[in-house]
Amino acid sequence: MNKLFASALVASAALLSFGAQAQEATPFPESNAASTKSRAEVVAELRRAQANGEMKVYEEGYFPQARSTRTRAEVVAELRRAQANGEYALLQSEAFDPVAYDTLVAKNRAAEATRLATQPAPAVR
Repeated sequence: MNKLFASALVASAALLSFGAQAQEATPFPESNAASTKSRAEVVAELRRAQANGEMKVYEEGYFPQARSTRTRAEVVAELRRAQANGEYALLQSEAFDPVAYDTLVAKNRAAEATRLATQPAPAVR
C-alpha cells in the first residue's frame, strides 16, 4: 500500500509540474495599456499601411508577391530547357537522388563548356 501511495504521489507531482512550465515567465503589461488613438485613427493608419504595402502578414497560406525581373518568355524557355535535360523531372521526383543530381550537373557543365568552346572569340582591341 505504501508503494502504491508513493507512486501516486510522484505521478501527481510530475503531472502538476507540467502546468507550471506552461505559464508565461514575463507578462506584457503593455497589452493592458489604454490606447491613445481613436478607432477611426487606427483604421485610417491600417488602410494607409495596406495601400503602401507596409503590412507584413505571416499566416498559413499567405505569401507576399515578389516581382520577377524576367519575362514570361524567359521563364518558359528555362522550363523547356529544364524539361529537356532532365532537371525538371529530377526536381519533381519524390525522393532526391544524389547520383542522378551529380550526373545532371556534370552533363550541364559539359554542355556549357562545349557551347562556350564553339562560340567565336571576342575581338581584342
